Amino acid sequence: MRLTVIPNDKFISKDGVGLFFDFSTVPGVETIHAIQFDDATGHVERKGLPNETIDASFVAPYEAAWDAEKARLDAITAAAQVIYDSLPKVLERKNDEVNAVREKKIAAGIPYQFPDGLGTIQTRDTVDIRNIQTNVITAMILQAAGEINPVMAFRDMEDALHAMTPAQMVQMGLYTAQVGQMIYAASWQLKATAAGMTVEQIKEFDVVANWSE
Repeated sequence: MRLTVIPNDKFISKDGVGLFFDFSTVPGVETIHAIQFDDATGHVERKGLPNETIDASFVAPYEAAWDAEKARLDAITAAAQVIYDSLPKVLERKNDEVNAVREKKIAAGIPYQFPDGLGTIQTRDTVDIRNIQTNVITAMILQAAGEINPVMAFRDMEDALHAMTPAQMVQMGLYTAQVGQMIYAASWQLKATAAGMTVEQIKEFDVVANWSE
């Protein structure tokens, strides 16, 4: 057994595992600068005094203090692991995984057949969504005023500009909303499926592979 004790740093290392904690209650510790012990022998360093050779009985209180602190920390870790592996926490992490996949799918954009050819509707973030909403609101106002000509323009993910009538712009906005609803519906279904599983089943549940729109 290898033991290193440095009281001023509140540090004890046993067999290479160091712990920082208060062991000031060990009798005589206040006079010690450091202890080095390896297997059956070692030495203690005291301020202003020569090193003193020691045996296992001298370091026994420090080893016991280290053992008690290690056991305390292990118990905390074990309790935290129990909570981490509990059904609510495992399900919560799986739902977070579903949410992440959902947002990635939304941000990927939506393939769309524009009047002049195929393109992709950008839905990367709230700015893109706001742009679509603004275009749709404007289109509805123009549509109500009787406009039927391709007086509106929409730039897609490929940076192509599409001329559209107000009615076509409203249709594009409706399609975008429908696709978003489908993606959300798929995420809700996955969450509902996971909610009926055991902890191990939830851990093994592949969100991407089971995604269905």
